[in-house]
Amino acid sequence: MKALKTLTALLFCSLIITTTYASELIVKSNHFPIAVSVDNGPLSAADNQVSVKYIPEGYRQIAIYSMVSNAHRYAMPQLVFSSKVYIPRAVDLMAVVTQFGKFKIVNTIAHAPQTPVNNMPTPVCNPIPVCGTTVPAYIMNNADYNSLCQMLMQQSFDDTKLIIAKQAIQGRNLNTQQVAGIMRTFTFESNKLDFAKFAYNYTVDQHRYFNVNPEFTFSSSITELIQYINQV
Repeated sequence: MKALKTLTALLFCSLIITTTYASELIVKSNHFPIAVSVDNGPLSAADNQVSVKYIPEGYRQIAIYSMVSNAHRYAMPQLVFSSKVYIPRAVDLMAVVTQFGKFKIVNTIAHAPQTPVNNMPTPVCNPIPVCGTTVPAYIMNNADYNSLCQMLMQQSFDDTKLIIAKQAIQGRNLNTQQVAGIMRTFTFESNKLDFAKFAYNYTVDQHRYFNVNPEFTFSSSITELIQYINQV
């Protein structure tokens, strides 16, 4: 009986954590009905706007299929987008997919804090939820940082790297060494500068932001970054 109660408590705890920290992906198409699969799961119902709920934080395999109707029936699904996408914790992630298969995050809305259940405080757990404990959110851990850098290095286009990098650090904290390391994955100076500006507000040691300067090729980029920081 005691073991059963313990198991029940653990399952209840897991359910609270899952629903509290899970996210919702909302994908819109202006051109044709779509269906969405997350982590090779079942396809959603077809519509021009699809919502997939209860997605855990992390890099998730997102597949989007066009579902063009013909005589009131949907034809064979045609894959228009397939890639790993970083899903932040406890957010509504709004995205659009174009007729050419371009996937773009347009908004990220954080969920409102959950009301405690039965006077029990909602556990705040990051990066690994442990029921009943509070783990403060510090900088991105090494495993996630290395995984992000590897993913960026695998991308063929700098613009794609920039989109992924910006998406991955939203809601996270970085240090200047991590910012510099991510900048190192970019080929073009303009993208390095763009990311450095974006990452500044997510950096815990902003007083050491000079650490990113060696990643630039041109002194004009350093000057522009300093001007940007002074205006923030």
